Amino acid sequence: MDLRKTQMSRKQRGGEERGGEMQERGREQGRKYFGEKIGLYFAWLGLYTQMLIPASLVGVIVFLYGCATVDDNLPSMEICHPKNNITMCPLCDKVCSYWKLSTACGTARASHLFDNPATVFFSIFMALWEKDHPRAEYELRVMQKTLSKDQKSHHKTEKLTCQDRLPAYMTNIVMMLLMIGVTFAIVFGVILYRISTKAALYMSSNPVTRSHAQLTVKTTAAIINLVVILILDEVYGAVARWLTVLEVPKTDKSFEERLIFKTFILKFVNAFSPIIYIAFFRGRLVGRPGSYLYVFESYRMEE
Repeated sequence: MDLRKTQMSRKQRGGEERGGEMQERGREQGRKYFGEKIGLYFAWLGLYTQMLIPASLVGVIVFLYGCATVDDNLPSMEICHPKNNITMCPLCDKVCSYWKLSTACGTARASHLFDNPATVFFSIFMALWEKDHPRAEYELRVMQKTLSKDQKSHHKTEKLTCQDRLPAYMTNIVMMLLMIGVTFAIVFGVILYRISTKAALYMSSNPVTRSHAQLTVKTTAAIINLVVILILDEVYGAVARWLTVLEVPKTDKSFEERLIFKTFILKFVNAFSPIIYIAFFRGRLVGRPGSYLYVFESYRMEE
């Protein structure tokens, strides 16, 4: 029996070694056939896929924690408790009726599954998970800086004065402000869409349409917002590169830094403007019963 176990363990170790050799040989053959870049990409992709396993496990644990503590969540308990089933003001004028707080019980419980105290730990974990030791990147930057200095010593380029660069700088400022203004205008347009569509659905004679008005408005507005963000993301990337080329930076490092700065500003405003509105402004610019705030004197601000 001991001899058989020893032979089985040797076979298992041999199989594992052969599996590792085959995997390494496959990467080497891919590198030789497709080239260095493709081979490096597939090697990185395999490592990245393996590193997703701990992140996904932590995410599942956080979700299960939300499921286990949903009955102990104080806001959900207060909303769902029969004693706190107070009558709320209508969500729109004329066609909307009063509603009970208990109707939001399901939404409050569902939100706790994804937004609970454990999500703070998950955010910290993901922030640490995505980071790697920057030694290789630092060495690459030092090498690029050394090469750029050597090239400067051999080549003398014609310097542009501040007067030559002034039109490009002014164009950059105007275009950046214009793109940010476009983003704010689109966010405001989506807000108007939600307000007007909700009012139109509540005026419908179909009771099913009225009962699902909130869900319909939120779903369609989220889809529109996502499509607009994806489109503007590509547009802003091209605009940032065009504006950086227009400035004619002196070095590749300066070009990269300016491109990253413009891209970050435009894409940050594009991606986070709706979130900032929801977090800091939505529900705070409503007014009070009897003196609500209206947009264009017709549309009441959403709560």
